[in-house]
Formats: sequence, C-alpha cells, structure tokens
Amino acid sequence: MNKLILSLSMIFAVNFYAQASQCSQSPRLAEKLASIVDGVIYVSETDDTWSPFYGAEPVNAISESEIKRVLKLSDTYQNAPAHFSLDSSSALYSFLNQQISLYEDEDVYADKLAAAKLKKLADRIYQEFGSHVRIGKYGEGDGDIFFVGERMLILVLPNGCVLGLQALTVWT
Repeated sequence: MNKLILSLSMIFAVNFYAQASQCSQSPRLAEKLASIVDGVIYVSETDDTWSPFYGAEPVNAISESEIKRVLKLSDTYQNAPAHFSLDSSSALYSFLNQQISLYEDEDVYADKLAAAKLKKLADRIYQEFGSHVRIGKYGEGDGDIFFVGERMLILVLPNGCVLGLQALTVWT
C-alpha cells in the first residue's frame, strides 16, 4: 500500500513539475512584450501603462473557464462580484488598431512614437500567436456600461501556456 501511495505521489510530482516547467518561458516572453510598449498608456479613463502577466500551467482549451483557472482569477474583484469575459482574436486586433489610431490622430494624443510601439506590438502578436489570442476584461461591473478592472491582451502559446499584457481601466 505504501508503495502504491509513493508511486502515485511520484507520478503527481513529475506531472506537476512537467506542467510548471512547460510554462517557464512565459514570464520572459511577457516581459519582452511589455518592453515593446514601455511608456505607452492604454487610453481609457485611467490612462494606465501595460504590465505583463502569465499563468504557471497550460490551458486545455482557449475558453473563459480555462483562462480564468490558469490565471487564478477569483469570483470576486475588490470584494465585489467579478466580471470576466473574453472576446475573439479579431476583437483583440481591432482593439489594438483603435488604440493606434488614437495615437495617430492629431486631435487626440498625437504621439507617433506610441503609435509605432503599438504597431510593433500588434505585428509581433500576430506573427507569434495568430488567432490564439483573446481580449478580456476582469474586474467589477457589467463589462459594458460600468467596469473597473483589467483590460487584458491574452495570448496562448502552442503548448497552451498563457501570457499577456494588462492595464487598469475604468468605464463609467
């Protein structure tokens, strides 16, 4: 009986280590992506800068439940019920193009360097992740009319590891 328990414990430990080491490159890649847009703010009511995030284990599928599980997102956000949603890969690229256009517009931000950094980020994401990306929201509110929380560019590597960039946003 002790040998069975020891064997099962070893199998669990090896599997856990394999999954953890499988995503060991995620922090470094997330930091590289963040460095591309260093100093660029997400245009919202908060004007926050982009920061990296990553999960420690791979997802089984690109779904709300799996992304939420791997990123350890709770059902509450700042002591309120949490809103979490994902949108499509095309929505992520549309979002980035919208952000770029705000920086290119002379009447809005007129910051060509920020626009160039965002274009570089969008190109890099497209080349490395293609359609294995989602744009998400995690925070308080309904995610539509009222929302306070993280706007997330969620990227999934071929091995299922999740990483990305997030910025605090407020919609009122």
